[in-house]
Amino acid sequence: MNHSLVRAAAVALLATTLAAPLAAQDIRAIDPGPSRRGFWIGLGLAASSVDADCNACNSADPQTFGGSHIRLGGTLSPHVRLGADLFGATKKNGIFGDLTGSSVDVTETAGHLVASIWYYPQSAGNLWLQFGMGGVVYQADVKSDQKYSAVGGGGLLGIGYDFRVGRNGSITPYLNFVGSSDGKLKDEDGNEITGGDKWKTRYVTFGVDYVFH
Repeated sequence: MNHSLVRAAAVALLATTLAAPLAAQDIRAIDPGPSRRGFWIGLGLAASSVDADCNACNSADPQTFGGSHIRLGGTLSPHVRLGADLFGATKKNGIFGDLTGSSVDVTETAGHLVASIWYYPQSAGNLWLQFGMGGVVYQADVKSDQKYSAVGGGGLLGIGYDFRVGRNGSITPYLNFVGSSDGKLKDEDGNEITGGDKWKTRYVTFGVDYVFH
């Protein structure tokens, strides 16, 4: 009887030893960590603190604009994503009146389209840094007048974090800074506005995107 118990215990121990590696593989298959591969796209809303200045006018006080955000691209490696970042924010009677002294109603827009790199310092982590270069635009649509625009090259620096939602998505808060090079404020006919040379647009943005991986 005792020999039977010993044999049964030995068989059970052997079976447990053989099954343990298979069980570990099953656990890893269920939870492989963040998957960064292939195409991805993010959509969200944001608020920006926008200011601008030009050569012959005083710098405007920063104004809060509300905006929307789209970013999309591909995955080069677990550390690097490449793609495009498109953002636009708007406000009524923001910085244009401060810069020009105008009291007329103005709908203002600031935004950018940049090529970007998103860098993840840890391949299995969710913190990322963003670097981008492209075009930055400011536009003022003056009621009963016309639109005035300033377009220039610019750069973007950002930081964010992917809070994973399931296996194929994340809620991603981020903070970035965008600044343009010297541009010119022009009317719809392409004429430069007096004092509107060396125009610079800058804004700091906080937003939240939902990203489909």
